[in-house]
Amino acid sequence: MSDETINTNSFELNPSGHYVLDVDELNKKVRTSKRGQDFILYEIKGQIVDCDFTPETNNFKISMFPNAMVDVLRALGAKETKPGLFERPENKDIAGKRIEFELIHIEDKSGQMRESLIEVKAVKDEDRKKMPAEEVSAWDDDVK
Repeated sequence: MSDETINTNSFELNPSGHYVLDVDELNKKVRTSKRGQDFILYEIKGQIVDCDFTPETNNFKISMFPNAMVDVLRALGAKETKPGLFERPENKDIAGKRIEFELIHIEDKSGQMRESLIEVKAVKDEDRKKMPAEEVSAWDDDVK
């Protein structure tokens, strides 16, 4: 018997904290609830450029309900045709765009912890050069 347990009641959450992300994709996902009703999620995939912890991998993925996407869509430059109504950007138009945000964990009505992005903003091209994780350095720069 293994010592490992598998939690089938929730998803594995990304660590909370500050992230800088190069976005690769924004994909629409149609899922079916336990009651058999379809609902829509949007999945953001990208590469972690900087964060305030050491990630296991630079790959990042989060699924969000449409009502939680306003700040993300604005940061990605999506066109807002009416308040709260956005034209979904194509992946070719958002690939490589850089955003930064705080990822927090919030308990939902059923007691499950969910991820939420707050303080989402675009990283301007002139600020892209300032990311410490991207600075090239020799392996022994910190050795004195």
